[in-house]
Amino acid sequence: MQERSSQLQQNIESQSASLTDVVQALAEKQTEAEAVKAGEAIAQVQSLAAALAQAEQELQIQQETQTRLLQEQRDKQRQLDKLEAQRQATQEAQGAGATQVLIEAEFRESADW
Repeated sequence: MQERSSQLQQNIESQSASLTDVVQALAEKQTEAEAVKAGEAIAQVQSLAAALAQAEQELQIQQETQTRLLQEQRDKQRQLDKLEAQRQATQEAQGAGATQVLIEAEFRESADW
């Protein structure tokens, strides 16, 4: 009976040692898994940061392009307004000149009578 008790005690000690080894291995694997997850999270954050930086750069370029195009539009509108004013002034001058020619022509006709 004592021999049986001794065998059971050795078996318990052996299983306890094995259990301790398994618990320690499990703890190491959990630590490794957490490290992998942390590494993946860091990689994901870096990827998102790069995507955000690229999006911000694209937005900046779009804003600069919009500003430049609006300035060009204002410049073209000023040029168009200036040309329109010149055309109108020319037409008015031609109209005044034509009126003067007509008046002179009518004056000559009436002088010829």
